[in-house]
Amino acid sequence: MSNQYINEPITTGKVTLETTAGDIEIELWTKEAPLACRNFIQLCMENYYKGTVFHRLVKNFILQGGDPTATGTGGESIYGKPFKDEIHQRLKFNRRGIVGMANAGRDDNGSQFFFTIGDRGAPELDKKHTIFGKVTGPTLFNMLKITEVETEGDRPVTFYKITGARIDNNPFDDLKPREKRKKEKSERRKEPKVVETKKTNLLSFGDEVEEDEQELAVFNKKTANKPKSAHDAHDNDTVGLSKQAAVTRDEMSNYCPEDDDTVKDESSISSIREKLMKKSQKRKLEEKAGGEDEDYEKMIEDERNAKERETIDKMNSELKDMQKEYMKALRPVKEKKKAVKDETLSEAMQSYHDLKMRFKSKTKDVVKQKDAQREGQTMNMLERFKNRLGASNQKAILFDKKIEIKEPILRNEGEEGEEKKFGTMDLDAEDIQGTSWMSHRFKAEDVVLSSKAKDANMREESEDWYHITDPRNKMAKRRRGEE
Repeated sequence: MSNQYINEPITTGKVTLETTAGDIEIELWTKEAPLACRNFIQLCMENYYKGTVFHRLVKNFILQGGDPTATGTGGESIYGKPFKDEIHQRLKFNRRGIVGMANAGRDDNGSQFFFTIGDRGAPELDKKHTIFGKVTGPTLFNMLKITEVETEGDRPVTFYKITGARIDNNPFDDLKPREKRKKEKSERRKEPKVVETKKTNLLSFGDEVEEDEQELAVFNKKTANKPKSAHDAHDNDTVGLSKQAAVTRDEMSNYCPEDDDTVKDESSISSIREKLMKKSQKRKLEEKAGGEDEDYEKMIEDERNAKERETIDKMNSELKDMQKEYMKALRPVKEKKKAVKDETLSEAMQSYHDLKMRFKSKTKDVVKQKDAQREGQTMNMLERFKNRLGASNQKAILFDKKIEIKEPILRNEGEEGEEKKFGTMDLDAEDIQGTSWMSHRFKAEDVVLSSKAKDANMREESEDWYHITDPRNKMAKRRRGEE
């Protein structure tokens, strides 16, 4: 656990959330996640989270809040739009109490945040969500108190609220509360429907209006109990309506109902295509509108499925281990085969086998060289030998034991006259019993060392010196009395 704290960077900011379950102290990594920390501190400064609830709770996973609408789709950032993710390699969801930004996808952060509440954190969320803080001190128990409520799905039955926020350490000196926008309530006034009336007080229109009204009254009397049409209202000559038939008999004779059916089929097919295109467009719009929530829910479902698969795999592995142990216990114990002495072996081979079995019996408990406990066993053996050696040295030596050097042993084998020399070691000698050999000291033979150095002053008297003079030299010739 201490390694996790060593790897994490130092926090430089602090905010305390006041909730109905108690205060929650959050230390912020403002250098590693400046955008998320600025957004969180600014919203706390403006009491944006005041009155909001923790609307989402996944047991042993996360506790989510920060949405004014309490639906999981609301909230906005101080930047006016979603800001990008800030992933840091030294920050991980490796324990409970880590604070991260909730989002519906990549680079889609607003005002919502969450706490990790599982023992092992939420490692599946690494590199997907921005980590900007951690819960510290005993206030961690207040956070865990919120997770003790019952849930229906992912929604708590009873809600805990955020009643306020207190900024204990703000490294951003330029942050100030923004001016609240006054919400002007626009009252929609219902405009009365304007009834069009003919204004007869205008110049040169009064006589025409009176004439139209008289003609309308006369026409209504004539066609009181008859269907009305433009032919009845006006004379054909004045209006310009034709008295000729719209379709001649020749055209009617050439009429084919199949052609009409083909036209109807083409028009129906085109109308069906238009309807399908409209439906597909509506579906795309609906997917865009609800895609973010679906992606987020899908991600949570994938995480749950991954957890379930992990637990199932763990249980399967434990079950396999138990089955192996059970099968091993059911197996009969194999009896060790006794070494059958071969009568045809020679005496030398028989002694070799006996010696080999004697050493093999001593090495039964020795750990294999590849085993991790080999080094520990060796060190224990060395420590025991050192203790025995120290104990033997502490005892008083009562007498000096001299070890005689044995002469080379000659053994006759094979043909007569053939002799093999085995050195000064006696192969048939028995091991020395006791610990007296531990206190033995090596004593070398005293040898008088004669100096082999030669004195230059004694070279004339000594016969071992070589003559190093050149007889051809002039000085040598003069000494000899030669010219």
